[in-house]
Amino acid sequence: MLSGPIFGALGGLGRNGARPSWGRDRGMFICEPLAVWPYQRERDFGGTGLLTHYPWMRAGEIGASPSAGAASGFGAFRNSSAPSRATTFVPRVRRKAGMRALVAGVAVVLAALAARGAEAAVWPSVPSSAQLARERAADLAAAEAGVADAQRWWNADESWYNDFLFPQGAATLARLWSVYPLLESLVAVYRAEPSADNLARLQALADPGAGVYWNPSLQPVGGYEWYPGLKTAASAAYYDDSGWWGIAYIDAYAATDDPRYLVAAHRAFVFIVGSGWDPVRGGTWWETGHNHKTIEPLAAALLIGTRLYEIRHKSWYLGWVKKLLAWADANSFNHERGLYQRSASDDTVLSYAEALIIVAQQELCQALKQPLRCAKARQLADAASVAFPPEYWWAPQYDAVYLRWMLEYYTLSGDSRWYALALDRARLVRDYARDPYNGLFTHGWDGRWIADGLEEHAGNTAVLAWAAAAPTPAARRR
Repeated sequence: MLSGPIFGALGGLGRNGARPSWGRDRGMFICEPLAVWPYQRERDFGGTGLLTHYPWMRAGEIGASPSAGAASGFGAFRNSSAPSRATTFVPRVRRKAGMRALVAGVAVVLAALAARGAEAAVWPSVPSSAQLARERAADLAAAEAGVADAQRWWNADESWYNDFLFPQGAATLARLWSVYPLLESLVAVYRAEPSADNLARLQALADPGAGVYWNPSLQPVGGYEWYPGLKTAASAAYYDDSGWWGIAYIDAYAATDDPRYLVAAHRAFVFIVGSGWDPVRGGTWWETGHNHKTIEPLAAALLIGTRLYEIRHKSWYLGWVKKLLAWADANSFNHERGLYQRSASDDTVLSYAEALIIVAQQELCQALKQPLRCAKARQLADAASVAFPPEYWWAPQYDAVYLRWMLEYYTLSGDSRWYALALDRARLVRDYARDPYNGLFTHGWDGRWIADGLEEHAGNTAVLAWAAAAPTPAARRR
């Protein structure tokens, strides 16, 4: 059904705009090159509008920071003309059930025309104490409003969230990737302001969430599914989904000390290493069909396993962590980039996967008293600063993962570059990501509307929440 130049460039971009996966995508698309399609959004529901330019591109294409209007790798094209940042229009599209992947496809075409090797952008700096206090307060207030507004996606009939404000067709409930940044937002808000109300909101999602996506029938071990209620052995599952959910529960445990959340994280880890690991050639599969290997589940398992080892002190976790890391070093490390690429056949480097590995290395360094691991973490962080420069972004839901864990690296190491970057990104969220018509965070960081999805809104909210929750440099030194 999909053909022509745009789909040729789209190349199977899937459920998250990254790679093919029609099974857990929000739907197929009619894609007619250079045609005009209507789409719907809240402010003109029932009518049509123009989709503004919000491309996504491959991190493997990153050279240096983009100039105004240049592409920045697997991030969005940023039109730097202020103040609206919404000046370029592209063809209108019709969302069957997932606008996001089609936008990504259009972007890949535009990526071929992007400038490369532009002068490096200036890295943001940590503001003064007075300004920092104001910004943290603004971030927290916006994050609290964001988690409250997420209830707009609540489906009372199904007692769970919808993926879109205006769901179409079947399978309209929120995928795990959409709820994951919401759970992270609630964790961060509670860490920033540990009140009884914020704890109750966190528990209201975390407690049922561990069961909503759990499929005990998967073989050889149960795992978390991409969609609520999938409970058969024949269901397709994706190991990175279990990774994100496990990470969220690691964070939930760190905030609450609730041991139930460790159980959820352990289940995610066991699914990845017990079902997703290739016992013959090594490496982690992307999905239970064992057709593709990717770095995302491996990176997530590295971090989950490291945290579980630090908390439970069981050598079994550490054994797996070392095994995963050794395989990645031997098979996925891209020496030219100084980072881990997605697979042996795909040299894409993913910002959020790198962040997980960086933090795992730093934590192993400190837990095992092995300074060379701290040096390795620093080398990876330096390489990430080149691959993903200050002007880079991809999309809120993915950048939220990257920023959250680079903030963790800052907390552990004192490298304040990442704190300054997170504050700067949170400022962009406040200034540009909120829809002026409904107040929801459904825009990109250039002010352009993306989709009426929980995933976008929660991703932006998570950036705000973690910026507010991270310790200031002064507090970290105490």
